[in-house]
Amino acid sequence: MQITLECRAGALAQDNSSPVVQVWSLYELSLIADSSGPIYRGYIEPTLSVVLTLLLNVSFSYIDIYQCIGKLLSALITTIGPELQEYSTMALSYSRLLCCQNLGMCKSPSIFTPRFVAIPSTVSKCMTTQIETYTQKNERLNRPMSPHLTIYKPQLTTILSITHRGTGIALSLYALGIGAAGLFIPGGMLSMIQTIDVMCPPAVFLFIGKYAIAWPALFHYFNGIRHLAWDLGQLLRIKQVYTTGWTVIAISTIATLALAAIF
Repeated sequence: MQITLECRAGALAQDNSSPVVQVWSLYELSLIADSSGPIYRGYIEPTLSVVLTLLLNVSFSYIDIYQCIGKLLSALITTIGPELQEYSTMALSYSRLLCCQNLGMCKSPSIFTPRFVAIPSTVSKCMTTQIETYTQKNERLNRPMSPHLTIYKPQLTTILSITHRGTGIALSLYALGIGAAGLFIPGGMLSMIQTIDVMCPPAVFLFIGKYAIAWPALFHYFNGIRHLAWDLGQLLRIKQVYTTGWTVIAISTIATLALAAIF
């Protein structure tokens, strides 16, 4: 219903045969934009096209129409806010076009601005004005970012999620390292392992090294099975999520200790 109203109001707003109809159509459009909020985002461009068409074709004697145009633009800016940022270039182009066409804005200053504003200098400035983006405005005003990680309480689900991604990256680095060793080290990985055996490092350091290499792979493997269960719609209750999380930690730790001790 709202989309139909917007289309109908936009069509009537361009009906030059009846200024009264145009006034009420523009007023209706402003109410729709004000009540729709972000839903109206898809209609910003056609609405601005209607505004441009009216500015180019409607005589300045129809002050009511221009006042309704102002209400409509005000509703768009107030309701959508930063969402209009991507249309700022279009709005600037419209302003420059109006200035270049010399449509007589200087003859009707009361429609757009108070009487004490110097319209000629204002019009000339709009030709060179650069629009400040939403991000630039926040930086200029030194507005802080909304806190996120600094106020978020660590949870088991969060830690396991981050660890799963980290171990995935580690496994990728393992693969790259093995490939690089095969290409650049004489004898490949086997030669490097034999070299480590010849060096006879302390058993503790050797155990820690094997544990550090094996644990990411085993954790990622078992936690991947947990994720597959979630994909099947299983074990998604909060208690089950925490139980399986601790289970993955325990199994991966025990399996890593066993592998490090055996090999």
